[in-house]
Amino acid sequence: MPSTDYTITLGNTEYDVTLATTTFSIIKGDTGDAGTGNIHAATDIGAALADNDELGVYDTSATAARKSALSRLWTWVAGKLAGVDTKATPVDADSISIIDSAASNAPKRLLWSALWTWVQAKLAGASTKATPVDADSIPLVDSAASNAAKRVLWSKIQAGTSAATLPTGGDIVTGQIVRLTAADGTALAPPGLYVHDGTGWLCLAYTAAYALGNLGATPSHTLIAGAEYTATVDQEITSWTLTMSRVGHVGLTLTNAGTAAVAQPTMAGRTQKLLETGAWDGAATALSLAVVEDDGTYLIAASSEMA
Repeated sequence: MPSTDYTITLGNTEYDVTLATTTFSIIKGDTGDAGTGNIHAATDIGAALADNDELGVYDTSATAARKSALSRLWTWVAGKLAGVDTKATPVDADSISIIDSAASNAPKRLLWSALWTWVQAKLAGASTKATPVDADSIPLVDSAASNAAKRVLWSKIQAGTSAATLPTGGDIVTGQIVRLTAADGTALAPPGLYVHDGTGWLCLAYTAAYALGNLGATPSHTLIAGAEYTATVDQEITSWTLTMSRVGHVGLTLTNAGTAAVAQPTMAGRTQKLLETGAWDGAATALSLAVVEDDGTYLIAASSEMA
């Protein structure tokens, strides 16, 4: 048996150590015996741990005791966190790790439901802004980019709600609001604000009346509920067909270029009544026209006649 180079006491047990055949590590206490390996006897570091502080580790690949900088421990932890499985859709019972500043920075876990409640409270408690400017933005979920969180500028929102013409056919989205920047000659729509309810367009507000111009002998128009119109009778009207975009009313003021007769407007399945204000005896005389459905739903009249 080889001779003993050192005898080391760990706790109440003595170990004979022969340096030629044994590798060992001893942590020296500040006031303890170098041979005791008593880490409890070491002086506390007295400060926050730093990356260059060291730990004692056992290197299994080399079957030997080694030291490691604390920075390597964090690299190892970060690698483990990065390598865990991902979850596409968290549920309320899921949780994340946090540091609780109100409890001496103790580590705790936070339920996903509580996180969402916190986000909602932050949004509800945010200050309001009366007049957005072009550089302002709001968050959105981009369905065209795997539902990634993005923000959209207010200027883009304004551009998205403004149009030179009202959408038609498959471009119509029920409930959408469109700000018409100019008169739409195809839709016979004055500039203003419009909404589509799934049945037809409704003018919420207009900036000017839409001029239908000279009606001709046999006019036929589809008018948008809520809008205002003007027209001129330049010749005798023998037949007149009107259609409404949806349930509602419009304002229509006619000016007779002379003393031409005007046929009662025709709306299928409805009764009509032509109302006059003053005598049609000159170009300056206006005529107010009303078309009233038999159940009172449809009404076309000049604004002055509605008062």
